Amino acid sequence: MHIYKIGLCVSLWAFCLAHHTLLAAETQPFDSEYDIDTRPVCQLAGFETKPSNGFKTLSGDELLQMAETYQRSGHYQKSIAVLCFALKNTSENNPFRKATLLGSLGYAYFMNGGAKNEAAQLLEKSQAWAIKLGQFSAASVALNNLGQIYATYPEKRDQALMFYQKSAALANQSGHDLLAVKAMINWVQTQLETVSTFQDIETPLLNIKKKIQRIKRHKIPVRLRMGQLIRLIYKRFPAYKPHLLSDAYVHFNEALRLAQEQGDIQTCSQAFGYLGLLYQDEQRYSEALTLTRRAVFFAQEINALEILYAWQWQTGKILKALGKNEEALLSYRAAVKTLLAIRYDLAKIYRASRSSFRDKVGAVFMELAALLLEQASHSPLLKREALLKETQNTLEQLKAAELLDYFQDACVIKEQKKLDEILPDISNTTAILYSIIFEQRLELLLYKQGQIIQQTVPITQKKLTHEINALREKLSSYHNPIVIPKQTTPAQTLYNWLIRPLTNELEGIDTLVFVPDGILRTLPIAALHNGENYLIKEYALAIVPGLTLTVSDSKDAKPSAIHMLLAGLQSFELELPSTQREINRIIKSVKAFSDNSQFTQLLNEAFTKRDLKKALIRKAHFAVHISSHAVFKADIKNTYIVSGEGHLTLDEFENTLAFNRIHEPPLNIMTLSACETALGDDRAALGLGGIALRAGAQSAVATLWSVDQAFSAYLMPLFYEQVSRGKLSKAQALQKAQLKMMEKTALHFDHPHFWAAFILIGNWL
Repeated sequence: MHIYKIGLCVSLWAFCLAHHTLLAAETQPFDSEYDIDTRPVCQLAGFETKPSNGFKTLSGDELLQMAETYQRSGHYQKSIAVLCFALKNTSENNPFRKATLLGSLGYAYFMNGGAKNEAAQLLEKSQAWAIKLGQFSAASVALNNLGQIYATYPEKRDQALMFYQKSAALANQSGHDLLAVKAMINWVQTQLETVSTFQDIETPLLNIKKKIQRIKRHKIPVRLRMGQLIRLIYKRFPAYKPHLLSDAYVHFNEALRLAQEQGDIQTCSQAFGYLGLLYQDEQRYSEALTLTRRAVFFAQEINALEILYAWQWQTGKILKALGKNEEALLSYRAAVKTLLAIRYDLAKIYRASRSSFRDKVGAVFMELAALLLEQASHSPLLKREALLKETQNTLEQLKAAELLDYFQDACVIKEQKKLDEILPDISNTTAILYSIIFEQRLELLLYKQGQIIQQTVPITQKKLTHEINALREKLSSYHNPIVIPKQTTPAQTLYNWLIRPLTNELEGIDTLVFVPDGILRTLPIAALHNGENYLIKEYALAIVPGLTLTVSDSKDAKPSAIHMLLAGLQSFELELPSTQREINRIIKSVKAFSDNSQFTQLLNEAFTKRDLKKALIRKAHFAVHISSHAVFKADIKNTYIVSGEGHLTLDEFENTLAFNRIHEPPLNIMTLSACETALGDDRAALGLGGIALRAGAQSAVATLWSVDQAFSAYLMPLFYEQVSRGKLSKAQALQKAQLKMMEKTALHFDHPHFWAAFILIGNWL
């Protein structure tokens, strides 16, 4: 029998990481000197340690068991709540139980999105206490979990391997085969990422197989994990596929037998699903379909959504391989619907493993979109239009899921609207351009005047990425006044791919709104060139993270009274020498066209979270303008704005801006005139793209890379001048300001390094 595939495990917990270990240790009394204050950890996790009526009657062992049950089903928040209560109410004379609870809390905290350092500290303390107590099994659990944390960081892989080895050694010393197998499986899986030959892992693999035969309890999860590991190994070393594939089948089949004996419905679903994957690998699609449909049935029976969507997805793939595209569409739609119901939990878990929602399960949306486009290409007009609209909806769902994954805040997408509510209000002179990056092609969907036009560009993802990065690098690293020859730059190549295929359809359009995908989020679209002009000369431009997440009522966008909050740092050391000049010019420009304007300035040491909050509570603001460095990273925790009191994290900054929401109308414009994203970091650009939405602002103006502040000190007053006049949309106001700056050739401001860095995000009206 030949067959399998990893990544679809027993629960959210196992499905997402395939790196879990059961936490089970008996408690013994020990001296109270080893007690620890866990209140800060529980507070960081967002849980109070007040008594809960549901917990009061449970013993410490029962609470630990409850917490571990929650972890195995992926409910880490509930697990933390139980553990915090248990820790609070465990006697000081029983520090070993506290150490055990602490280890469980450390792992749950990490999996719930908590900081790695704090989680690792808890686990380090847990294993140290357990070793002092001679409880090697408990220490083995903590060390294994430490390995799982460190394994998510490539630079910490050697430490992870060390923890796994120590965990296995202690488990062997205590005669605990189950813990030893778990640690050894994790060791092999982590080592597999760097080894060059099968022989490097062959001996450990044989040792694991021997130990599995001796395990008396918890056989099912071990069999499933072993099957998954074998799948990884033969994918890494295809020459060994025939033998290893048969081994995988044996493990999954044994797990199924045991599950049926025990009446374990969830494991039956998993085992059938994995066996279906094995047959799918062998291209035995009929058998694969039968097995996978059984997996779907059992998952539905117990409402196990965290595995149901995986089997629905798998069913779609198999049906497509059988050429049954209409049936495949039904399965893909079901998978997306199920996935959306649990996206918040999944996003947290993938974040803990340093993966993104897009990397792990975004393919469900992309495969559905690809199938919809394929079906649309040979369908009659009315059906084609319906399929293209469904593709647009699918992309909007993916955009929302990606933003939720980045910001880890459900509020960011709570205002998401339906396309049918938005599309009728889009002007006939505005076009919306979706880009969809597939491995071997780029798909463009242009919405204008109630129609969707599809164009396929035969360009690989690798080549597209190379050209975008080449353009970004040339523009952001500008050091001299020589303008890059337009005919030889990636700017024209990218124009030919993204704009030229739609030239005829763009007749009569004056505003072009991009809904970018992946690496295209990092693209300075204004700098695209058709051989004669830059794109900014042809269209007012805007970028939106998703159309349904952006458009809002703009009837109050240009009130007669303009209240602005202007904050920033003036510092030669930080290369911000012109902040005061920029602010003064903005005030002058706005006053010239608004009879009722007011300004609050927070400069240098006055630019603090406290003063920002006070100013926002005091009155409603039309715009908040920040003239200071802002750095966007792939991880929101590392994204910050430099304030008068140091780094202000994006979360802290935007939570402070939220105080403006107590007023009407809402914040219209938020500007970050000196921010940057790393070259090629499309996830950081995702954060930048969602900043207006997260801050509760209709629109944001920001930079993709840092530019000389002398430029922004000219550009921003021109932009606010046009906004204050009230005759142009914000996209047109920025376009006019950029074109005006391009006339300043003596200062070399005509170079796209300066003006192309500035983008309008969100509502373009």
